[in-house]
Amino acid sequence: MPKRLIFAVLGLLAIVGQTAPNIQASPTKLEKGINLTDWFQGSNFDEKRFAELARLRQAGLDFIRLPLEPTRFYDAKSADWSLLRRTSLEAQRLGLRLIMDLHPAYNTQRLALTGDTRYTSLLTDLGRFALAFPETLLIELMNEPVSPVGESCNPSFDWNSWQQKFYTAVRRTNPNITLILTGACWGGIDGLLAVKPIQDNNLIYSFHYYDPMIFTHQSASWTSDNLWYLKNVPYPPTPEKIRAILPEILYDLPAQALKNTYRAQLLEYGASGFTKASIERSFQQAVDWARKNKTRLLLGEFGVYQPVAPAQDRVQFIADVRQTAQAMGIAYALWEYNPNGGFSLTRDGLPERQAFSALGLTVPANAVPTPKNPVPATGFPVNPVSTSQVLMTDFSKINLVAYGQPKQATFKAVPSNGRLEFDYAVPLNNDYGGVIAVIPLAATLDTRALTHLRLDMGIENQGGEVRVSLVSSKVDTGADHPQFTVNVPSSMTSFRLPIARFAQAGWGKKIVVADVLKQVSTLEITALSLGKPGRVKIDNIAFITITDANNPTAIAPAKQESLTDFSQAVTFEYSEKPALPSTSSLVVNQNSLQMSYALQAGNTYAGALLHLPIQPRSLLDYAAVRLELAATGTSAVRLELATTLETQNDNPQFILNVSPNKTSYRIPISEFAQAGWGKPVDILKALQSINAVRVYADTPGTTGLISLHSLMFEKKP
Repeated sequence: MPKRLIFAVLGLLAIVGQTAPNIQASPTKLEKGINLTDWFQGSNFDEKRFAELARLRQAGLDFIRLPLEPTRFYDAKSADWSLLRRTSLEAQRLGLRLIMDLHPAYNTQRLALTGDTRYTSLLTDLGRFALAFPETLLIELMNEPVSPVGESCNPSFDWNSWQQKFYTAVRRTNPNITLILTGACWGGIDGLLAVKPIQDNNLIYSFHYYDPMIFTHQSASWTSDNLWYLKNVPYPPTPEKIRAILPEILYDLPAQALKNTYRAQLLEYGASGFTKASIERSFQQAVDWARKNKTRLLLGEFGVYQPVAPAQDRVQFIADVRQTAQAMGIAYALWEYNPNGGFSLTRDGLPERQAFSALGLTVPANAVPTPKNPVPATGFPVNPVSTSQVLMTDFSKINLVAYGQPKQATFKAVPSNGRLEFDYAVPLNNDYGGVIAVIPLAATLDTRALTHLRLDMGIENQGGEVRVSLVSSKVDTGADHPQFTVNVPSSMTSFRLPIARFAQAGWGKKIVVADVLKQVSTLEITALSLGKPGRVKIDNIAFITITDANNPTAIAPAKQESLTDFSQAVTFEYSEKPALPSTSSLVVNQNSLQMSYALQAGNTYAGALLHLPIQPRSLLDYAAVRLELAATGTSAVRLELATTLETQNDNPQFILNVSPNKTSYRIPISEFAQAGWGKPVDILKALQSINAVRVYADTPGTTGLISLHSLMFEKKP
């Protein structure tokens, strides 16, 4: 009988209730690994991802840490059991060790740590399941345990007792499997040092490492608001690097209190002198603890959130952590390998060359290079916030909805004059739960044309966490909308949430965020804090555009670079296919031009544009675009900086709210961004090769006139 079939039969017998065989297994050896996320977590299992196991093995990995959401396995009839068996067989065929990492969502973990017997029963079942794979499988008892009561690192939380219970649950059915244990307080080194070791030679103790969080978790929306607005934070830091990025970060903050907090923590980080030597000192504490307790170590997670971290600094951090772990004899697993993951070893869905090298792996043939670090932007003026469109002053049409498992969340609307107020309570004994305020908009809105969502809100009774979602009734998203999570204080506070930061959470089917953002019909505000009732107060809900005031202060001629020769200007029309006809015509005078246009109704998209060629240049040397124009027939004109780069027609652009009267406007270069309908664009790279300026009218069904009187670039001071 083939060896694999023997193991499968043994596992089947064990699952139906047989006694665990006495398998004499030696401690499993681990060296190089990675976290293969979202196989058995939020999304449904995708069998196409089986190929990832072989690719990772070819790259040089010898083990996989596979996070499992426990609730998916509480039912013995769940299809996930069969899929886990197939995954284990494939790992065995490839010679990969597989850590079954019990990775509970917060509420699942809290229930487990307050007596939910389903969790310990699952550990017993997994021990029995693993009997079929004695040379392949390991079990990690719980990922990143935190106190279920009070602060997450509550010193009164007795994690040692709980870990002993979970250990015993596995050993009932499998006395020989290698188990991964950890410390409390998010599984960090401090938590590890407080662990009381269990006497068993077949254990490995794990710790996670994400220090410094200000670098590794910059802009991560699920963290505290002290990290949400960070970007381009360097590693290793210096005071000079921090001074270079500070103006852009402070510019985007919605409140003075946050500006003070961010300035202080960034300056402290810049002066910290954090380097690879700092990592080595931290790891040495774990090594000393393991040597004293005669056990082995696993660095179960480390990594850097990718979207806004300097790309070269990110791979340097990965290399420094990996090299430190390797030199100290610590097995390691990067978080994460997932083409859609925020910490991924991939970029744009493909392997990232320098990241693979940093992890000490063989680089795949289809790998793409790591981009250069961005050049810090400068010259940020003080821009007033102008309200482009107030969406909701009448709260009478809002619905309140409770959800949860079990569904025990409650709410009660509170009468208020011109403000949305409601009381909510979500009991602790929910796997998940919340109360949603569903706010319909007056009309479907293309939010890509706007920069921020402004919310003035507070939560009485110690504040709480709120999720803000942008919902389209025309896009089937599987209930996973673009969203942003906010930590709301008890006092009324003004929040300015960047539209560009709204993203998919990952628990529904894959969505194209840009498709939703261009036709938002509903705003959902969800109170999430479990076990902490409160009263939500919301007013002044508005989508806004941050621009300079109309008629900005004049600048000296030395700072101007005028582009008033319009003799080369041309017009174009475009629309969907099959197209309904649109027209435009152009009249050019010595120092101005007028484009009249008629865009046929019935097109999903249509436009007429002025195309003004300019001498190729880098706009990184300029502070702003200044222009004088008037427009009838539309209240929004799209200004685009065209580039010689191939951008799939998605050049850096800005939507300008315009007047029918001749008005001066100033748009900072830093406000130009990708609209989101083409392939991803490196804005900083695009701004280095601008060869034309375009002015669009692109609202189907409108007829009007755009008059452009002057156009100039403002030089940096």
